Amino acid sequence: MAGDYDKLRRAHANVSGSLRVTADTMMGAAVLVTGKANHTIYVQGVHMQVTTPSPDEWQLTDSANVAVAGPFPTDTDGAMFDRDFGAFGVPLTEGKDLVFQP
Repeated sequence: MAGDYDKLRRAHANVSGSLRVTADTMMGAAVLVTGKANHTIYVQGVHMQVTTPSPDEWQLTDSANVAVAGPFPTDTDGAMFDRDFGAFGVPLTEGKDLVFQP
């Protein structure tokens, strides 16, 4: 299985993103990866860690508002979430961004 991940990343490039969110800095959706016209982003995995509890639930969507992962409850300090979508990943809507939003 690991070989499949490596092969696809070499062929299609590796795009990673991270976002540190606080109650003061996050006032809505944030784009993690920007899409390109006529291209599709495939998400292979997501890791999220809560360091400060919040009453909100967060989720990953594409910019067409199609759910990718979540919702993730953020009411417990230290909570961690991992989602593995396999070597081929889950596709976003063509040309759309990967978005993190409450």
